[in-house]
Amino acid sequence: VPMGPSGVLRLARVWALGRWDVVIDLEAGSRLSSAWVAAVPNAVTIGFGVPGRPAPWDICLPFEEDEHVGARFLRPLQVLGIPPADALLPRIPRDSRDAAERILKGRGAFVALNPNASDLIAERRWPMDRWLELGRRAISRAQVAIIGGPEDRERCDRLAEALGERAFSTAGRLDILGTAHLLQQSRGLVSNDSGPMHLADTLGVP
Repeated sequence: VPMGPSGVLRLARVWALGRWDVVIDLEAGSRLSSAWVAAVPNAVTIGFGVPGRPAPWDICLPFEEDEHVGARFLRPLQVLGIPPADALLPRIPRDSRDAAERILKGRGAFVALNPNASDLIAERRWPMDRWLELGRRAISRAQVAIIGGPEDRERCDRLAEALGERAFSTAGRLDILGTAHLLQQSRGLVSNDSGPMHLADTLGVP
């Protein structure tokens, strides 16, 4: 749902017209999401009890500050009797896997770098000169794949070009599941605090 007034109106329409059996609020900081969830009629609601935040849900789970976000997001599923293993690993379709394999063809061992993070919290981005220094050190031991989405392509391509022929950018060239396959083939990932970090953790990538 897009942000802004139009997004709010669209979400209200979805809420009003949909039929919901269970609604899970994964947010831990915003009060707005708890208000939206509380407004859903005739649904079992699940959320996390955070000090100073309303907890209007039918099932309120304890919030653990030092818990990894991936493990936290799986806890509501356990309440519903869904084994975590069934939800943990994404199924990678052939098209996404083949796209990653085409990029990796002929390349040797590599590590992945993710120098990107959401514009919502720019502070999560490590300075690019640090990524350049890290990439140069990594290249002495392995090739370097720089991952990202379409919006990250310029940044990732510039970093790959600065690192030379042993570095390559996949930003904008793979979808998220293709990136998951690429991460599974890597020796490990160094990342800002963003989605690929959590994806790598889910996949068991160092």
